[in-house]
Amino acid sequence: MPKLEVGYGTSQEEDSFFAGKNAADQAFSMIHANPIVAVIVFASVHYDLKEVLLGIRNIVPNALLFGSTTAGEILNEPLHGSVVVTVLASSYMKVSCGLGRNVSEDWQIALDDTVNAPDIYPYFHDLNYWNELTLKGKSVFAVLFSPGNTHHSTSQSYEILEAIKIKSLGRLPIFGGSAADDWRMEKNYVFWGEEACHDSMLLAVFETQLQFGIAMDHGFIPTIHQTMVTRAQGHEILEFDGDPAADVYARLVGSSRAELEGKHLTLTTGHTMGTSDTMGQHSINVASFITPNGGINFTQPVTPSTMMTLMKPDPRRLFSGSEALRKAVMRGGITAPVLSLVAYCALRPRIFGERYQEEIRSMSEMFEGSPLVGFCSFGEQGMTDDGTIHHNNAVISVLVLGSDLSPNARVALENEKLLDKQERQAIALSETNKNLVKEISERKRLEETLQTSHDKLAFAAKVFEHSIEGIVVTDINGIISQVNPAFTSITGYKPEAAIGRNPKILKSDRHSPSFYKEMWEQLGSKGQWSGEIWNRRKSGEVYPEWLTINAVRNTQGEITNYVSIFHDITELKRQQEALEHQAQHDALTGLPNRVLFGDRLQMALALRRNDSSKTALLFLDLDNFKYINDNFGHTAGDNLLVELSGRLGNELRVGDTLARQGGDEFLVLLPEVESIDDVSEIAVRLLDSLKAPFSYEEIEYFVTISIGVTIAPDDGKNAEILIKNADMAMYRAKKLGRNNFQFFTPELNEQAHHHISLESKLRKAIELQEFELHYQPLVSSNTGHILGAEALIRWRHADVLISPAEFIPLAEESGLILPLGEWVLNTAALQAQKWHDAGYSLSVSINISSQQFAGQNLAKLLRDVLITTGLKPHKLYFEITESMLMGNIGNAQKVLNELREEGCKFYLDDFGTGYSSLSYLKRLPIDGLKIDRSFIRDIGIDSDSKAIVAAIVSLAKTLNLAIVAEGVETEEQLEILSTMSNMLIQGYLASPAVPADDFETFLQQGHSLLPIHSCRNCSDLLE
Repeated sequence: MPKLEVGYGTSQEEDSFFAGKNAADQAFSMIHANPIVAVIVFASVHYDLKEVLLGIRNIVPNALLFGSTTAGEILNEPLHGSVVVTVLASSYMKVSCGLGRNVSEDWQIALDDTVNAPDIYPYFHDLNYWNELTLKGKSVFAVLFSPGNTHHSTSQSYEILEAIKIKSLGRLPIFGGSAADDWRMEKNYVFWGEEACHDSMLLAVFETQLQFGIAMDHGFIPTIHQTMVTRAQGHEILEFDGDPAADVYARLVGSSRAELEGKHLTLTTGHTMGTSDTMGQHSINVASFITPNGGINFTQPVTPSTMMTLMKPDPRRLFSGSEALRKAVMRGGITAPVLSLVAYCALRPRIFGERYQEEIRSMSEMFEGSPLVGFCSFGEQGMTDDGTIHHNNAVISVLVLGSDLSPNARVALENEKLLDKQERQAIALSETNKNLVKEISERKRLEETLQTSHDKLAFAAKVFEHSIEGIVVTDINGIISQVNPAFTSITGYKPEAAIGRNPKILKSDRHSPSFYKEMWEQLGSKGQWSGEIWNRRKSGEVYPEWLTINAVRNTQGEITNYVSIFHDITELKRQQEALEHQAQHDALTGLPNRVLFGDRLQMALALRRNDSSKTALLFLDLDNFKYINDNFGHTAGDNLLVELSGRLGNELRVGDTLARQGGDEFLVLLPEVESIDDVSEIAVRLLDSLKAPFSYEEIEYFVTISIGVTIAPDDGKNAEILIKNADMAMYRAKKLGRNNFQFFTPELNEQAHHHISLESKLRKAIELQEFELHYQPLVSSNTGHILGAEALIRWRHADVLISPAEFIPLAEESGLILPLGEWVLNTAALQAQKWHDAGYSLSVSINISSQQFAGQNLAKLLRDVLITTGLKPHKLYFEITESMLMGNIGNAQKVLNELREEGCKFYLDDFGTGYSSLSYLKRLPIDGLKIDRSFIRDIGIDSDSKAIVAAIVSLAKTLNLAIVAEGVETEEQLEILSTMSNMLIQGYLASPAVPADDFETFLQQGHSLLPIHSCRNCSDLLE
């Protein structure tokens, strides 16, 4: 038999032309004739492939060139960064080569119709070519792929090999790999002659009388972890055991899906998945990457129900590659191997480390003189003895060429094949027994499932019969085939009146054709629709229902029926409407609340933007409503609000809105007014509507309101601002005496801002202790000597004294009067004790606010102050007003008695301006009266004022009460008062209020502060 001549050479020249030339020169020097040249180029060097091939052609001009770029060449051991040229020559050996283009097209065409696949010329196009090859029986296909994309690497090359297998009737051994330098299948090339192509396939068909053998081996062993493929499509496994495949794989390898996304799974984890055949042999299916669907792309296609085992690398199996090579030699009947072509997975060095070099060295030493020539690949191809096509990763694929075996070797091979056959038969028998047991178990399970299904059907029938929801079953054309009793109960149609008809009998005509069109479009695309729909009962009544329609499909995925489930939501809609009404209306009066009023106000403002008319907003507040609640009770107050809202509503126009803001506050919206006079007219009508009395248990009483008015867009265009403006105008109406209406002015806004600013400053003033007390002398009307003092608070802010008339009302409104009053009491008592310690015996009077009198525990506060300062109780006077007493006479009497027990005394301030009831003078522990300055001011010019003062003095003398005349500013006033009685004089005639130091100066001087020098014993006026 003629000998096959083999030569090989390598080059690492930087110049691509000379790299190819030098490698070819080394290889060609070892052979003599008829050369066939296989070229492998290291991809990462980025050689100019055309120059490499031209360099080789320069040495062997008549040679047939074929090869690929790769991740690393093999020449008995790994080489990198080089060009490897292998030259084969024999008089009886031929090689046919061809490039198939458009590898990314659907290769199924090649399987179904060879005539329509011209791009794979001639291998799928010429049937005679196949017949010729298969008849020879001594041909081998070497297949190289330049994938260009990951999808091709995991699917199409496998289909191509299957196509070759089918066309060659399974008689042609197949060997090869994907020319790619990493798992992402970046751009690499295969070449034939001088033509290098990307995204192509190269077929090299060896027609030879040489014997051959093919070996494939991997270095993985199974673990105990198994899982079933429950959903898969081609090379993508979507689910293991019903869970996303990516999550299950990550859990098995002890990682997470997020850590593995975007990475090669086998490279990253060192694990992959495998399957077992009936002989107990494991084959791996390399996990490549996680897909956007949460699945995993594998190198081989997988079908559902396949059991897969997690495989792990076993370094001990590395050297089984050489054993696989030895068996391949024996199976091929080879006497002496002359050449081994290797497709070595580039995953192996990354998974097993540098030990893979020992594996290659072991294989090369097995057949000394027979070189290993090949390339590193991702996705090795091969056909095993049983004709199965493998497209795998992490394996060694070896094609061995050589001459016949010796007779002894052939006998040994036959014996080994016999042993293998017996072993396989035993395994097959065991597997048959297992399958029989499994089949019996499966049959029993099916019987149980059948019974369960029968039970479920019976249960479903009961659910259908007794469901409170209407159920309708139609065929694919929408004809009713079945209804349940609830359908009849809801719609009024009996089964015999509905079955055989279209559900359109329920149509209410409330929905447009587009509504039903969208419904059927969704049913067609998604197989389900649900929503609210209005239908008509048999009685003609239209009612709302919640409807769900589902398409029912058979095992082929075809729609066979539609099932509709619905329930009447009439009561639910009523409840929703009631809730919406409650959410937008006042529960007591039934009027719109602030939410609904706000919506209508916004709408009115939007309408007024485009015309010249105006919108008016009125803010109404009842005057003294608290008095009604406190005296008649809250029921009477509620009845008043209801009747009052009715009266007010009767005075409004059609389109106007009356709303309850809350409590005793109401809002009126006049959405369109032509002039201010229109608004004034309506405001007057509202005031007049309350002139008629209201009644409670035969008691008649009257109620008035204060109204604030604002106009849009003059006063603002924002609803919140308009309500605030009307509120300010309403408060102005209250200050002007109530029972009137006032329009908003910019000055009101400025006052409000000043009010807010002053309140903020007032709060800080308390923290910064900016307050001080001034003292106004109380002097004898006869001697002019100081007998007491009234403590008056002053606020010094930025070296400017702010009038009490400005900040005291604000303090009372904001509640700050309580801490201020406590500070005044402590400070005044402390100052009075200092004067007492200095030898001055005088009393100090303090004004008490209504909030202090009603809310604070004055008796405890007084007790604490007296203990702290050491002041005698009778040296401290409280000044209270008549209005404080009349609010709740019983509580006033209680508070005054508690203070009296502590030793305190009281002056009744501003006497004669309020109720001036004689009964409370008798009932309450009052020690003195202060005649209001309004009477003192006119005492010299108005006989009535003089008579009132004389009456007050007479009353005080009769009741043995001390008398203080406030606001005495002239000598004439003093003379008149002196003729009436001995009393205390307070006013600018004696002295204005002065700081404590100036007041102490008066005490030290001891002079009379009045222009009177005679004394009529009045030292007991304050005693």
